[in-house]
Amino acid sequence: MAQRGGPTIDLYLPPAPAARSITIMLAECGLACAVQPPDATHTADLEPPLATLSRDHGVPALVDHETGVHVFDGGAILQYLGEKTGRFLPVDPDGRYAVLQWVYWQAGADQADLAHLGVLDAILQQREHLAGDYSIADMAWLATVAGTADHARTLQPFPGVHAWFERLRHRAGVRRGLDARA
Repeated sequence: MAQRGGPTIDLYLPPAPAARSITIMLAECGLACAVQPPDATHTADLEPPLATLSRDHGVPALVDHETGVHVFDGGAILQYLGEKTGRFLPVDPDGRYAVLQWVYWQAGADQADLAHLGVLDAILQQREHLAGDYSIADMAWLATVAGTADHARTLQPFPGVHAWFERLRHRAGVRRGLDARA
């Protein structure tokens, strides 16, 4: 639970690399949070906000004490934070759905496999970011690619993805988000 004067966001994260997309977004927006890594094997012991947040006690999950909003699922959390801050998620329908389709496509990928990397590479050889400007789509996929055990070797056949990854991993918010405890 957020304490008075402290972060207003509680973030429940699994120990998974893809969860880092959320910590990247929070860092990019300068939002403080209290990270609560739940023990998924003891769901009966979960704090009430998480235990009632989703039917399967799913994580990642976010509780925003400022707005009273509870959200679970990485893509939904990224979308919520984009809407809350007005950053990294376009408001115009074309731009918005260009971003969201990449976020939701990533949600179906447990890891960055060769088929996904091939699709990403074809796009990223033509432009700097997945959907126009730097967005939550880039954050979602960046965390997934960063979670690849040996991403340097894995990315060699994908020059567009490799160049994109190298550019983005040097952003201050990305560095802080990737280093965050999750």
